[in-house]
Amino acid sequence: MSRTLRVVIAATALLGAAPAAASAETVKGTVVARDAVRGTIVTAGNGGAVATLRVAKPASFKPGARVRANATPLADGTYRGAGVKRLGRAKAVAVRGTLVRRSGRELVLAAGGSTFAMRTARPAVSGAPGALVSAKLKVAKGRLTAHKVRLSGQAATLEIEGTIASFDGATLQIAVEAPGTVPVAVPTGVELTAGTGDEVEVVVAVGAGFTLLAVDGEIDVAGTIAAVSPGSITIGAVTCAVPEYLDVGDLLTGDPVFATCLLSGGTLTLDEIEYDEPSLGDEPGEEPYDEDEDWSEEDDLVD
Repeated sequence: MSRTLRVVIAATALLGAAPAAASAETVKGTVVARDAVRGTIVTAGNGGAVATLRVAKPASFKPGARVRANATPLADGTYRGAGVKRLGRAKAVAVRGTLVRRSGRELVLAAGGSTFAMRTARPAVSGAPGALVSAKLKVAKGRLTAHKVRLSGQAATLEIEGTIASFDGATLQIAVEAPGTVPVAVPTGVELTAGTGDEVEVVVAVGAGFTLLAVDGEIDVAGTIAAVSPGSITIGAVTCAVPEYLDVGDLLTGDPVFATCLLSGGTLTLDEIEYDEPSLGDEPGEEPYDEDEDWSEEDDLVD
C-alpha cells in the first residue's frame, strides 16, 4: 500500500454552547402543490410567499385548501408541520417563485424549499430559466390555473429541490414534482456523495442551462490547482473564495488536491483542502512502501 502525505488545511472548530432549538411559527396559506415522496405540501401565503410543510399525509390536502399549522423551521428551509387545521377553500391565490422550466402551458417553479408545477390558462410566458415569476391562480374543481403571470427580473442562481434520478458523470438529472427531470451540468472534478434516490437541494448557476454550484450547501472537488491566491483558489472548473483564517501559501498551480467548499450567501468558500504528494515508493520500477510491513535491521544489510 503506497504511503500518502496529506497536508490538511481546515478551520479550527469553535467551542460553545449548543444552539437553541428552533421555535415554532404559525404558517398560514393555500395549498398549491403536494409531494407524496417528500411528504410535503406547498402553501402560498400573503403576497404569494411560498412555504413547504412536512406532514404525515400530504395526499389528504387538496390544492386550493386553506390551512394553518404550528410549524418548526428545519435546516433545509422547509417546516415540520404540526396541528395542521383546514380553514376551508380559496377561490384564488397568488404565488411568487423562480422559473425552472416551461413547456406549453406548464411552468415549473422553485420557491420556499420546493420545486413544483403550475398550469397556465394560456401558453406559458416566454421567460428564460431563472426568471422571477409572480402569478395569480384561480381554483376550480380542485385544480389551480394561472390566469395572470408576470415576470419581474432574473436570478443568477437557483435552488432546486428533488430526488436524484441519475448521474452519468457529467449531468445530474433531478426528479421534481412535475413530469420529466431537470438536467444539471456537473463541473469537471466535482465528486458527488449523494446517490440515485437521495433527496437533495441543489444550488445551480443559471446560464444557457444549469451548472451545479452545491449539493445540500457544499461541494467536493478533486483535481489540480488551476489558480491560487490568498483570496481564492480554482480547482478544475470550480473557484472558491479563501477565508482569511486559511493559509494557502504553500499550494502551487498544478498541485493535485481534494477540497470541500461551502456555499454561503451565494459564494463558495473553501472549508478544507487536502494535498496528496507521491512517496518514493510510487516511482516507476520501485516497490511501494507498506506501512503495515514488519521491518528489521537485516532488511538494511548489503551482501
